[in-house]
Amino acid sequence: MTHDMLAAHNPVGVEYESIPRHDPDAFVAAVSSRLAAGGRLVALFGVPWAGAGRPEVVAVVARDAAGTLDLARLAPASAYPSLTAVHPQAHALERALWEEWGVEPEGHPWLKP
Repeated sequence: MTHDMLAAHNPVGVEYESIPRHDPDAFVAAVSSRLAAGGRLVALFGVPWAGAGRPEVVAVVARDAAGTLDLARLAPASAYPSLTAVHPQAHALERALWEEWGVEPEGHPWLKP
């Protein structure tokens, strides 16, 4: 795999700064490529980022066969292209991220509070 995501193993911790940080398009491409290869989106959450007014977003994709968790960060942004249209498993996590942090998954088929 490329270095667009950090591969980690439970229960080993990782340094937050070692998680690759991307612009919206690269973030979605990295996460989408893992999901298309059979990964499961197990977490998508905001992390406060001082001075940015917006959180960073962290995605965690489980690759069961490899026994790894792949992690990527979205640099603070108000929106990113939604994963849900191509990967329905992202639906609830994207809605929760939008409701809690106001980061809009653009093109999400059914955003509602």
